[in-house]
Amino acid sequence: MKNSRLGKNPLTTSRPVSKHVVSPKPSSLGPCTLCKKITATESCQPQCAFLSDDFSLDNWNCRTLRALRLAANHLGTVSYSVDHAAALVPIPHPISESSDDDELRTHVVLHWYKSRGQTQAAYQVAGDGHLTPLDRRLAELLAAYYLANPA
Repeated sequence: MKNSRLGKNPLTTSRPVSKHVVSPKPSSLGPCTLCKKITATESCQPQCAFLSDDFSLDNWNCRTLRALRLAANHLGTVSYSVDHAAALVPIPHPISESSDDDELRTHVVLHWYKSRGQTQAAYQVAGDGHLTPLDRRLAELLAAYYLANPA
C-alpha cells in the first residue's frame, strides 16, 4: 500500500519523505562540529544535517540542529500544531566578525514532526523576507552562540 503523502510505503520506511528535499552537495566536510563530538557509546547515533555546506533533509538528531531547537524552546519561540512544531531562532548581531552578510539575515526557521530527531526544514530568513536553506556556517555559529549564552 503506497501512501502518497509520504512517497513510500510507511511499513518499509522509518523516516517520512518530503517533496521539498534540499539535496546535499557533494562534499568532504564530514559531520558538523557538534556531531563530531558524539561518543560511540551513545545509543542514538546522529545523522548530521550538514555533511555539505547546506542543510540536508536526510538527518537524524543532528547536534547542531538539536542545539538550535533547544535554544528556541528556551527562548519561547517554538509553536506546536497537533503533531508538528516550528521554531523561530533570532540571529544576534553581530554573530561573527568574518562576514558582513550575516547582518542581512534575521532569523532561522526550523520545522519538525512531534519531538523526534529529524528536522524537516531549516531556513535562514533575510531582512527582505527571502528564505534560503540554512547553511552550515551560520548553523554552527548560532549553535555555539546559544550554547554559550543560554536564554
